[in-house]
Order: sequence, then structure tokens, then C-alpha cells
Amino acid sequence: MSKITEHVGQRIRTCRKKKGYTIEEFSKMINKSKATLSKYENGSIAIDIDTLLDIAEALEMDLSHLVDYISPKSKRPAAHGNSYFNSAYFYVYYYDGRGRRLIKSLMRLSHNEDYQSSVGITLYKGVKDFSDYDNCENIYSGTLESFDATSHATLINQINKSERIHLLLMNPMQREAPAVGLLAGIGDPPYFSPVAIKIVVSKYILKEDDVFNKVIMINKNELKQYKQHNMMLVGPENYISLPTE
Repeated sequence: MSKITEHVGQRIRTCRKKKGYTIEEFSKMINKSKATLSKYENGSIAIDIDTLLDIAEALEMDLSHLVDYISPKSKRPAAHGNSYFNSAYFYVYYYDGRGRRLIKSLMRLSHNEDYQSSVGITLYKGVKDFSDYDNCENIYSGTLESFDATSHATLINQINKSERIHLLLMNPMQREAPAVGLLAGIGDPPYFSPVAIKIVVSKYILKEDDVFNKVIMINKNELKQYKQHNMMLVGPENYISLPTE
């Protein structure tokens, strides 16, 4: 099987399950047999473009989201005018105090000829293993626009189009250091309300040690500024020393 056929099949299986469809239910929705759909999903047979369109419509997704495979030979993505976002993969971390757990996500960039000042972005939110990022809690896609000091993205949940999140980052002065910022959107139940979360974005997988734990949590200085200014402010001064694996 080819890499792209395997990728597309895995993406279909992931999104079908996120939508709550069994393989029997979904095969009827696209007028294919259960055996054929199973072969599509395991990548053993290629899918013609008409069937891909039927699948995308049945999943209520953009067709491009199913076929976003990045070839190793493709041009390296880079946001115009900024040298920090010049890799295909970035690692995103934040701490969720509701479940007292670290949330790890993978951010993948793709070159987009249609946008000179931005690149395509897919966020695989809530992964257990960075190498198996399709096995995640939610998938978001959108575009990342980067400037000298800041980067911004608006991302749409590919399973629930009504849910959108906003990524706001301060680009690090040292290009190999992690970027810091906020991830804003509507919080998951039971607190279904607007939230802003402190995040760390790195070109490299970070070592989850005591230094990392102090950085990922809201510190006393940030809390003091929040109370003083009634604003959630995050600063990059302590992030440059984070060790990588």
C-alpha cells in the first residue's frame, strides 16, 4: 500500500469514529459494502475521487482534510516573513486543571500556494503518542499567519464545525526556543463557556521534568498580573531553558 492511501484510510476511520458511525452504518451512507469500506480504511485499496467526495460529504468535512498527506519531497512549509514556523511539525502542551492532566497536541503545517502570508495548519488535539497523532481527541484545521513578533491562527473542529479555537503566540527571539501564548475558545463540559489556556509550542518534543512542570503551570507573577490588570498575560522570559528529549 502507498503512504498516501494508508494516510487517507486512517483519516477516514478516525473521523468516522469521531462522528459515532459504525462501519456498517457508514458503508450504507456511501453506498459501499462493509468489506470495501474496511479496505479503504486499512489502506489496502485506493479510493477514486468521486467516492472520496461522497465520504467527505457524509462526514460533513472538507475534502482537503482527507487528503492532506505531506510527501517527504514536498516543499517545507514556512509562514511568510517569519523563520520560526519553518518546519512541518510542532509540539503543543498545556495543563488542564479540571482533569489534572497534561494535554499534548501535534500541530502540522502544510505549504499553501494560495496564501503568501500564511500556511495551512492542522491541530491534532489530545494525543497520547506524537507518532500516532491521528489517534487524538479532536482534529482542527485552518491557517496560521505569522509576523515578526506574533503568530495567529483560527482553527475549525473538523467533526463539529460550530467549534472554533484561536491560537495566539509570541514568536521567540531565539528561533530554537519554544513559543508561548494562549489557546482560546469554548471550554469542554462541564464548563461550557469561553476559556483561555496558557500553552507552549515547541519545534522539539520537550522533556517533562520539574522545570517543564513549573513553566506549563500559571506562575505567581502571571497570576499577580491577571489580578492587577484583569487580563491573562503570559511572558516568554522563563521558557528559553526548557530541555528537549
